[in-house]
Amino acid sequence: MKPFVASLKSQDVYRISSGDTNRFIILHRRSGKEGSYIQCLEIFDPYGQTPPNVHHHAIEQFFVLHGHGEALAGNESISLSPGDTLVVPPGISHIIRNAEAEELYVLTTMIPDEGFSELILSGIRDELKAKDFSNLSISL
Repeated sequence: MKPFVASLKSQDVYRISSGDTNRFIILHRRSGKEGSYIQCLEIFDPYGQTPPNVHHHAIEQFFVLHGHGEALAGNESISLSPGDTLVVPPGISHIIRNAEAEELYVLTTMIPDEGFSELILSGIRDELKAKDFSNLSISL
């Protein structure tokens, strides 16, 4: 595998289903003999959240880039701020919730992938908005 660069401006954006309040951009994914993983930018609408979910073998990591959120993981409620990393071990039910009236931007990594990339890619196409680029300090 060679090094590569993928511009956020040229990536596809998805919602898993029409009622979802978060969008995904797959930044990189890999599957093969060496194992699998996915890394994506997850953008939560104001006060949006994930449905409750659990991964049986995967570790999921969330790194907050912009905005403030809350994680409900197992029986714990955890505040999330820019620069925070949340690691959810396999088998823990969790919800990530945007706590604000502005978007929440999270770098999400899941190892192994556990079919997450296929779930995202089977979703509905969406798009980035100009404010997404400004919130992430990326010039158009």
